[in-house]
Amino acid sequence: MTRTITRRPVGRPPLCSAAIARTIADWHTAGDSDRVIADRLNQAGVPTPAGGTHWTRVHVWRLRHTAHLRAEWSQVASVAAAPHPARQPTSPRR
Repeated sequence: MTRTITRRPVGRPPLCSAAIARTIADWHTAGDSDRVIADRLNQAGVPTPAGGTHWTRVHVWRLRHTAHLRAEWSQVASVAAAPHPARQPTSPRR
């Protein structure tokens, strides 16, 4: 008799929709800070992933650094790989 082991994913299931993750990634790639993105989501009335009504910069930061959203983030980041205008390369220090 063969025993089959079913593996379950570890951790909580993703609570953020792909559309919200994509929007956050687009805004961040465009240069918006986490605080500005949180303010925009609050103004639009978008609920937080846990169902709350108020976004903070920490919510946005955590979403950008969550493993299941990194694929979405990397797709956006690879499209907009141009350097930020304020971040020009500097000469090496001696």
